[in-house]
Amino acid sequence: MNKREKSSEIALQITGFSETNDRIDWCKFRNGDQDAFARIFKKFSPVLYHHGVKFFYDPEVVEDCIQDLFLGLWRNRKNLSEVASVKYYLIVCLRRILLRNKVIAKRQLMIKEILLADMRPAIVSFSEENNSEQEFEIHRVNSLNKAVNNLPPRQKQALVLKYFQQKSYVEITSIMSINYQTARKFVYKALQNLRKDIRV
Repeated sequence: MNKREKSSEIALQITGFSETNDRIDWCKFRNGDQDAFARIFKKFSPVLYHHGVKFFYDPEVVEDCIQDLFLGLWRNRKNLSEVASVKYYLIVCLRRILLRNKVIAKRQLMIKEILLADMRPAIVSFSEENNSEQEFEIHRVNSLNKAVNNLPPRQKQALVLKYFQQKSYVEITSIMSINYQTARKFVYKALQNLRKDIRV
């Protein structure tokens, strides 16, 4: 056996050993072992992040999805099965979450565009067609303003920080003295209420 073949064999042995340890940690985690769960998170979150940014391009969304993935795993650990490869199972799960978030992101972009729209009164055109379009835009902005003002105070604050002031969720947690998941929940609920009220 030459050096290259020997090196390949050693690499395969190491990989197999690592995957065996991963499956052991996975089994322990399913039984509620927090240390095993922490090891899985520490080992695979960088791998998932690297994969996610290539798939989705938005690092902040990828980080959010990874957090959602592991929170979901912990909550549903008793219903999880054994897996042949922890790494590939997590990657598949993350891709599913990212796909769902692509749809959500498109809707949020629509809301964001409205939120950041010019609030100055439109200049009325002499054209009847343009008049109609401008009236619709003015009506939409007025409806949005009303919907935003009708939001619960904390939802409104989180929404303004996120979309008007371009704050990250980490910054919002500091400003509002809340945890990360609560910040995301406030923004999500606010967007949900806006979609309902203005029927985007």
